[in-house]
Amino acid sequence: MFARHTQSRMKVSNVLGWKSFVDKLHPQLPLTTKESQRLLTALTSSFRKHLDDAHPLPSAEDERKAGPDMGVAKPQTRTWHSSASHADKHLASVLTSPLLVKGGKRLDHAFAKAELARNPSKDPIELLEEYQQQHAASVAIAALCLETIKARLNVLAPDKQTEFIQDLQPGRRVFLWLLNSGLDDSSSYVDDVAFMCLMVHFLIKEGREHNIWEWIKIDAQLAGTVPMTTAARSRDKPMLHAYRWRGRLLRALMKEKLGTESGRRHELTKVHEAFDAFFKACEIKTAAPRHHHLYWIPLGPAYVDLSKEMTFDSYKIRSDIDPNRLDKLISYIPLTFQGSSPIYAKMAAAQLHLVHPRQSSADPAYGVLHDLFGDIRTVDRSTLIDQFVAPRTPGQARYWTIFVARTISTLQAQGRIEDASWLQSAVRRRCPDIARELTSYLTEFKSDNQTARDYEEQEQEREQPRIRYPTFA
Repeated sequence: MFARHTQSRMKVSNVLGWKSFVDKLHPQLPLTTKESQRLLTALTSSFRKHLDDAHPLPSAEDERKAGPDMGVAKPQTRTWHSSASHADKHLASVLTSPLLVKGGKRLDHAFAKAELARNPSKDPIELLEEYQQQHAASVAIAALCLETIKARLNVLAPDKQTEFIQDLQPGRRVFLWLLNSGLDDSSSYVDDVAFMCLMVHFLIKEGREHNIWEWIKIDAQLAGTVPMTTAARSRDKPMLHAYRWRGRLLRALMKEKLGTESGRRHELTKVHEAFDAFFKACEIKTAAPRHHHLYWIPLGPAYVDLSKEMTFDSYKIRSDIDPNRLDKLISYIPLTFQGSSPIYAKMAAAQLHLVHPRQSSADPAYGVLHDLFGDIRTVDRSTLIDQFVAPRTPGQARYWTIFVARTISTLQAQGRIEDASWLQSAVRRRCPDIARELTSYLTEFKSDNQTARDYEEQEQEREQPRIRYPTFA
């Protein structure tokens, strides 16, 4: 599809020497287009020659000496931290800056915003393409154009919106612009989650979800240092971090599948579509061997949104979720928490078992908490005990309170009164602050457990064979 991958050639870490040169290239009277292009070509060629002399490409002999390929075809990986690419972009932005002037004003985000406001009938993507021709386009301007189109859509009748999107095709055009501009290797794109969500939104509206999946399958590694957390010591973390854009893109797809209604329970059909999309990503990941780039799809960000759909308003049970889909989600949890301490996967599975609409169970959660408060100090216990005893944020304290309260409530509903009492005593002893908050949650969750039992009874009644005339049976 969008095969545009090239190998990196060089590494340049210092561009401060260009400052004095840039000052000379910004006289009061700007160069003409032809003069600027001629100067750009000459200086770029000279600069590349010096860099190639310092950082030559590896020869075929060097590659053979690097080691055997073990009979595995090496994928054509695009390395996103190409210094050659960054050098080209830096030269283009510096040497063509006189071209970024239109009517005496610089072509930037503020000027683009004003131009779109002055001319409401102008095609915003056409403006982006015009800016690209003059090396002035950016992710921020692309996001502005998509936001402008979305605002215009909101005032149209529903039947006109579809026609407007199909005529304009903003998702396809911005997607191609991103891939062709070279900005997809920049932090301005990777870290701009709002822009990513906007682009996914329009691609879905245009019926181009297949483009998103092909996008996810592109082998493109990002540069960057893995955050130094306890979990980051895993050898999987660097690779997951290198492909973190996939996790963010998948989460943007989840959000679009679920809908954008804030603070409202999403429609069940949308929830199930989101589950199925997540399972598709899991299947792509599991079908690939560990050495293949498709094995490195971060699933955690998308899982966060799906797990929230199981609960609503203080972790109340959502009983209409398909139990079979939930069971499948639980089976993928170890893969979802790849690279993290196993205790996090155990806790995630335990939380879903607690709110399972078909058959809630406190066993996994009780096992986690029993180990946490036990006398034997395990690695998992060391990872979590500090968070439990001294939560770093109010949200973390609330999470632990709900998790413990839900576990105690489910134990009581299962008739395991002794286990529930032991857990309450352990919480009072280790964390009095959480213990004081348990009462209100226990009352709330008691009714939720009844809801789950009612749902289970209804499911059992549906499975019973129906007799048309029970009186004569």
